[in-house]
Amino acid sequence: MRNFAIAALAAVPAFGQWQWIDFRINNNGSSQLKHFYDGANSSGSVTGGTQLTVGSNSAMFLKDSMDMDVDKVFKPNLRGGSISYDVNLSTVDCGCVAGVYLVKTSETCGQDPMDTDTPMCPSIDVMQANKWGFNVAAHPCANGTCDAASQCDLDMKIDGIAKYGSSAYGPRGTLIDTRSDFQVKTEFVSDAARATLWKLRTTLQQSGRTIMMEADCGDSYFNAMTDSVQGDMGLVFSNWDNTKGDAADFESCNAPVANCDSARTVIDNFAISSWYSNEDRYVAPEPTPDVTPDVTPDEDTTPDVTPDVTPDEDTTPTPEPDAELIRGGLADTINRCAEGCTSC
Repeated sequence: MRNFAIAALAAVPAFGQWQWIDFRINNNGSSQLKHFYDGANSSGSVTGGTQLTVGSNSAMFLKDSMDMDVDKVFKPNLRGGSISYDVNLSTVDCGCVAGVYLVKTSETCGQDPMDTDTPMCPSIDVMQANKWGFNVAAHPCANGTCDAASQCDLDMKIDGIAKYGSSAYGPRGTLIDTRSDFQVKTEFVSDAARATLWKLRTTLQQSGRTIMMEADCGDSYFNAMTDSVQGDMGLVFSNWDNTKGDAADFESCNAPVANCDSARTVIDNFAISSWYSNEDRYVAPEPTPDVTPDVTPDEDTTPDVTPDVTPDEDTTPTPEPDAELIRGGLADTINRCAEGCTSC
């Protein structure tokens, strides 16, 4: 949702009835009292309470003090951190939107896409939800112009259904039954050194059941908000009418209700953590070199074992030619001995 948050800050003095209300949050383990400028349709927490009820058609910036100055907007440090809270959306029906937003607060930027003379402010839809859908989206608005659709978002209608099925979230949902309270944690994941943003992750929990959605938003998109989320964005809580369906498309329901007059968003135990959501981005290993063996036969180095059929030199002794036998005397060879020979 793109065009209401900064306008909401400017519109607050126009409310016919108003009051300052207190809202106690947990900021990095410290209980801190913050303030809302409450419009005519909002029903706020009791003084010092941790629960906030946002009425229909309302939008309220969270303030450090009871001062309308834009510089008094509470701006948490969220690079590598998270926002968590309990929420009840049981009366926020089809066509109605419960919202929690981070918006870069500035007197020189706006949220109206038709106003081409005023730069548009970076923002994050920490929650756009009702009992039929849940959405988280980042809008870096590079060079003062926001994309028509975020390139970094988590949508129960798409991502959640693909992972958990169409019956996981909603009234009588198998994992999150939106007729009752459930817990939300949205993380603004940075690298391990907490230097740059790279991922959004939202976890919904109820009675031990969990839906987790996350998106790697790349170096060139979510990374552009690295500085903004570190103490330069204010928190807006809202409840608004989208029954015409022209400002948001995140719900899985048949038809919107006639109006959102009875919609109330109840938020409790709101907490900020500036730590513990930092992890290095996964980098795929280099492809393994192709080690397919070369099937081209190498030069045959097999020894030649073909027998040499050339006959060897004949070493058979050649018999001596027949000679005259010596009788009764000394023969020079044995074959010349005859009867009467006494020695050879």
